[in-house]
Amino acid sequence: MFDQNKGSKLSGAASWLAILGAAFYWVWLDRGMFDDALLSSSQQGAVEAATVILMVSSVLSFVAVYAVVARRGRWTSWPLRAMVVVSWVGLLGGLLCLVFRGEGGVIPFCLGGALLGFAMGCQNVVWGTVAVSQGVEKTVLHISGAWGLSLFLNLLMIPLPECAEGVAVMMLPLLSLVCYGALYRLQARARFAIEFKEGTGDVVTQGHQAFGIDVQFLVVILVFCGAFGFVSWFAPANLSPSGSQDAAYLALARCAVALGFFIVCYAFSMKRVELLLRVALSLVAAGVVVLTIGVFVSSMNDPGRILVAMGYSGFDILVWTLISYYVRTSKKCAAQVIAVVMAAEQIGISLGIGSGMAIDHVEIGAFEASIFLAAMNYLLLLACFALLRRYDRQSILLGDSPADSSLSGDANAAVDLFAKNARLTVREKEIAFLLAEGRNVPFISKKLFVSENTVKSHVRHIYEKSGVHNRQELLDELEVIRGA
Repeated sequence: MFDQNKGSKLSGAASWLAILGAAFYWVWLDRGMFDDALLSSSQQGAVEAATVILMVSSVLSFVAVYAVVARRGRWTSWPLRAMVVVSWVGLLGGLLCLVFRGEGGVIPFCLGGALLGFAMGCQNVVWGTVAVSQGVEKTVLHISGAWGLSLFLNLLMIPLPECAEGVAVMMLPLLSLVCYGALYRLQARARFAIEFKEGTGDVVTQGHQAFGIDVQFLVVILVFCGAFGFVSWFAPANLSPSGSQDAAYLALARCAVALGFFIVCYAFSMKRVELLLRVALSLVAAGVVVLTIGVFVSSMNDPGRILVAMGYSGFDILVWTLISYYVRTSKKCAAQVIAVVMAAEQIGISLGIGSGMAIDHVEIGAFEASIFLAAMNYLLLLACFALLRRYDRQSILLGDSPADSSLSGDANAAVDLFAKNARLTVREKEIAFLLAEGRNVPFISKKLFVSENTVKSHVRHIYEKSGVHNRQELLDELEVIRGA
C-alpha cells in the first residue's frame, strides 16, 4: 500500500537540504577514509601510517564529544561554530594529504590524516544528531537518501583525473558546512524545521547496558565492522587489480541499495522497509556463500564482495535505526549515543584494517588470501544474524505507538500510560495497542510478521506485568485510566 502522506515525509531531518548536506559528508568519508583520493602516496608505509592515525583520531573525536557533553551536561542543538571549525580542520587535513603525498613529507602527510579523522568524527556526530532528531522514519529517509544521493556524486567523480578528484574530495566538508548553515538559518520555515527530542529512559530495555546502550549491540557492531575493515583493506590489495576503481564500484553498489531504501520508505509504509532490511542483510549471506566458492574459483570473489557491500548498506541503515531507538529510550543525549556507537564502529574498522595490514606483510598466496576473506565474511554473517535477533525483540521501526492506530487520542494516551505503569517492552506496548483495538491473535501475527505463539507469549507477559487475567480485564483497566 502506498503512503498517502508523502509530502510531510521530506521535511525537517529528511528535507532535501539535510539530505544533501549529509550526502556531501558521506562521500567525503567514503573517499577520504576507504579510498585513495586523499590517502595515497608513493610510500606504502606512509599510507598505512596515515590510515591508522586517521582511524585512531576518529575514535578520539568520539571520546572527546562524549566527554565534553558529559561535563557540560548538555549538547547544543545547532553547534554551528563547532561545525565551522571542524569543517576547516577537515579541509586543512585534506590539503596536507594532497600536498605531501609524494616522498619526503611523511610527517605532514600523517598530520593530515589525524586532522581528517578528527574532523570526520565530529561531523559524523553533528549530522547524526540531525538524522535521529525526529524519529525512526525520518532517520531511515535521511540516511538512505544521503547515501543514495552520494551514488550520483560518486559517479561524477569516477572519470576525474587523480588530482582533480583529490581537490573535489578535499572541498566536500565545506559544501557540507554550507548546507548545515543554510538548514540552521531556515529553521523558521516549517519544511526545514527540526525539533530535537532527547530520550526519557521510560522504555524498558533488556540486557546489560553501557553508556545507555545495549552491550550486545555494541559487540555486534564491533565484530561486523572489524570483519568489514579487514575485507575493505585486504581484498583490494590481494584479489583485485583495479585498486581505487574497485573501491569506487563497491561504494556505488552500497549507495544503489540505499537509494532503494529511500524509495521504499518514501512511497510505502515502514513495514516494507522492515522487509527490505531483511532482504538486504540476506545479501550478506549470499555474498559469503559466493566468497566461499571463490576460495576455489577466483572469478567468484568480485561478485561475492559486491553482494557483501550491498548487504552492508542494510546493516548500516539498521544500525542507524537502532541508534534512533536508543536515543529515544536512553537518558543519554543523542550526541553521546551516536558517539558511543560510532566509536564502536571505528574501533572495529581500525582493528580490521590493522589486521589486514599485518597480513599484507606476510607472503601468502591467492588461495590463502581467499581463506582469510571467507573467514572474515563468516564473521560478517554471524554479526548480521545477531543484530537481527536483537532487532526482533524490539519494535524498532515503529514509534511509541502505531502510526496507523485506529484508537482515539484519549485511548492512545490510556495505552501509553498503561504500558508505562506496567513497564512493558516496546513490542509488548505495540501489541497492547492492537489488543485495545479489538484485534485477535491471527491478525496481530500477520501484521507484525511473527508467529501466533510469539504473540500469545507477549500477551501472557502483558497480563502478568499488568496484573490482569484476560482481554476484558485489560480493556476495563484502560477504561479506568481514560476516566481518570
